[in-house]
Amino acid sequence: MTGDNSSGSGDATVAYDSGTGKPLWVSRYKGGADLWALAVSPDGTASVTGRGSGRNLEFATIAYAAATGKQRWLRYYTTVKPASGASVAVSPDGKTVYATGSDGSYALTVAYQATGTLTWATRYKDPYGGFAYGSHIVAGPGGGAVYAAGSAANRRRGSDRRDSRWPDGNRHRAAEW
Repeated sequence: MTGDNSSGSGDATVAYDSGTGKPLWVSRYKGGADLWALAVSPDGTASVTGRGSGRNLEFATIAYAAATGKQRWLRYYTTVKPASGASVAVSPDGKTVYATGSDGSYALTVAYQATGTLTWATRYKDPYGGFAYGSHIVAGPGGGAVYAAGSAANRRRGSDRRDSRWPDGNRHRAAEW
C-alpha cells in the first residue's frame, strides 16, 4: 500500500505479510509528497512514484529496502512546470526503475538504475499542441523495452489515447488507438 496519510505526517508505504496480513514495515515520506504508484523488484525493493512538494511539485521516485523499508534513495526530476509521477515499473532483472506521468503539458518518462542514478528521461508532446499525460508503464519481459500509455488532448480533435515504446530511452512509435 502506498499513498496519502490523512494525519498530516506524510505519505506511507506499507509491506504486509502475505500469509497473515500483518504489517512487516511502514515507511513514511515526510516531504509532503503524494505517492500514487508502487512496483516491486525481484529482490523485493519497493519503488514508488508521485509528486513531491517542492517549488515546482517535482516528479518524485523513491526506493525502499525489501527487508526493512528503509529508504534507499529519493530522486526528484525537477522541471520548470509542475510535474508528477503516475505509474512505476521495474525491469525483469531489477536493474532499472521506470516511472511515467506528466511535466506540464508533456508526458514524462524517466529511468533510474537500481542505485537511483538517472539513466534517461524523455518527453512526449501532442503534435497538435494539446497536453499529454503518461498514466501507465510496464517493463517488457525481455528487458529490451518499456511501454508507456496515457492520454493526449489535442486542439484539433479532442482527446486521443496513445501508447509508446522506449527501448533505451528512445520513442519508437506513438499511435492513436
